[in-house]
Amino acid sequence: MSASRISTTIGTGRTRAIGRLATAAAALACLALPSAALAAGEPTAHFSTGGVSHVSGTTAQLQGAVNTEGLATSYFFEYGPTTTYGSKSKEVAVPIPAPLKVVKVGQTVTGILPGYHYRIVGRYTAHDGKVLGPVPGADRSFTGGKTSKLKFVVAKGREEQISTTYGSLLSLGGSLTGLGNAGKPLSLQATPFPFTAPFTTLSGTVLSTRTGSFTFNVAKITQNTEFRFVALAPRPVYSPVVLVHVVPRITVHVRAAGRTGVYRIYGTVAPSRPGAPVVVQQLLPQKAQSKRSGPRPHSVGGTSLKRATGTLSRYSVIVNLSGTFRYRVFVRLPKGALESGNSANVLIRAPKATAKHHG
Repeated sequence: MSASRISTTIGTGRTRAIGRLATAAAALACLALPSAALAAGEPTAHFSTGGVSHVSGTTAQLQGAVNTEGLATSYFFEYGPTTTYGSKSKEVAVPIPAPLKVVKVGQTVTGILPGYHYRIVGRYTAHDGKVLGPVPGADRSFTGGKTSKLKFVVAKGREEQISTTYGSLLSLGGSLTGLGNAGKPLSLQATPFPFTAPFTTLSGTVLSTRTGSFTFNVAKITQNTEFRFVALAPRPVYSPVVLVHVVPRITVHVRAAGRTGVYRIYGTVAPSRPGAPVVVQQLLPQKAQSKRSGPRPHSVGGTSLKRATGTLSRYSVIVNLSGTFRYRVFVRLPKGALESGNSANVLIRAPKATAKHHG
């Protein structure tokens, strides 16, 4: 055999091999399409699986795109834990746009979880009137998205500062969002001032409600404490830290001190803080131009705490008062395990007269 004939034979073999590969690739690409749609020049609708949005619990919107090619077309979504799916949405007609272009579509489905598979599936009517399909789009997996992850929503920021009174019962709560937030076992951890010790889990757990809300009750809190919530999952989820400010427990008593308009304001403070400054404040309305909210405190007298018992301090102030106003006692403490704090307000109806402080 001559060299030229051998070369021709090899070239022909390569051409045939390439032709067979192209034919096989085309066949694979068209497996999902009905055979009638393969006729020369016959338009075919195309369906593309898109992403997932608007995730809320086990509800989400599945998205896709449809190129109708001017044919009457409908679509639905299949979804489930495996590529055999098992659930489907309703079948919906796709409007034919003018001029022709790809139509973005989406449907809200329920019962979808992270890890589930989904895809768009369509049908279309050929020019000869035959309904062709189902034609599936590509399979995709639902990762869950950011909104599906468990997340705590708790009080934070200066506007939502949490304060409680020394030795009182504290109710501390929030909400848990994301997939599986209902009926989730939760625990509470704490570290007291100066917040250098590791968080310690307090006894008892609670279950989040159907909407994900929860409440913990902490008995006899006695100092500033940082708290955090923990969702007891295979991989625990922690909340942001919540700082609870503890103020002294201040009692207030008022009685006339012998002369008209003269009163003794006295009481106790727990825990015992001998030497701490005490101020009696008259609560006045804010001035019209003020940007502050709430009453404006005005000092009308003061003293220092004195030891009463191992757990209590006491105070007593004589003041001259005029008119009807509300008053409170303010105890100033250095920064530390407790915060400076106010007593409850008391209403004093004093006769109108010129008021001077008598000690």
